[in-house]
Amino acid sequence: MLETMVFTELKRRGYFVIRKRGVGAWEPYQVCLNLTTENATREISSLPTVAKFLGCDRATVIVLDEEKEFSTDGVKIRIVPAWKWLLEE
Repeated sequence: MLETMVFTELKRRGYFVIRKRGVGAWEPYQVCLNLTTENATREISSLPTVAKFLGCDRATVIVLDEEKEFSTDGVKIRIVPAWKWLLEE
């Protein structure tokens, strides 16, 4: 349900595939309910590769209620709770 909510909100904001219409900026998003020690590597490890492929230097992970930022391989990874992400823009 969280992934569906994020998808619906991205469409409402005018994004198509992860790129806002009329704007050249790309940003990969990942959505998961919670980051745990068991799934964090799987959920985050590909983001630097994808970001570099898209030519950007940041990525966002939307979760239920965790928040932090860190950099890996020159890419800023932002973990943001869904409620806060929904209030942005």
